[in-house]
Order: sequence, then C-alpha cells, then structure tokens
Amino acid sequence: DPEAARAAAVAETYRLNHSLQTVDFVEKQAAKWLPLAHMKMSVWDSLALLNELVDESDPDTDLPQIQHLFQTAEALRAA
Repeated sequence: DPEAARAAAVAETYRLNHSLQTVDFVEKQAAKWLPLAHMKMSVWDSLALLNELVDESDPDTDLPQIQHLFQTAEALRAA
C-alpha cells in the first residue's frame, strides 16, 4: 500500500529528527552552515536548487517545493 509506505516514511523521518536533534548536533550544524561560505547564488538559483529537495516529512510530495514556497509566502503576506 503506497499510502502506508508514505506514512511509515514520514513517521521514521520525524523519529530520526527528534532523536538526533541534540544541542551538540545543532551547534555543529550552525558552525558548519552559518558562515554561508559554501557557495554564492542568486535567490532564483537557490529556489531552483530547493526544487530538487525531497522532503520525506511532507505528505504532499506531488507538488514541487517551489510551489510550497510560494504558497507559504502568499499566506504570510496575506496574514
């Protein structure tokens, strides 16, 4: 059953996220990523890169990530 498999994948993603999200892990990731020295790109290039991301915690994986981005931006603008 594809829906059961998707639900199991989402549950496992959240389980891993919650079990691995320690202060030490967060501090290491901040030290690694917050200098923002990995690459330079335009906003539009970063949105195109985001579109390649597969978010297993998102049950609506049929929509491109960029569509989710614009939905969120419009909802925030309207709020």
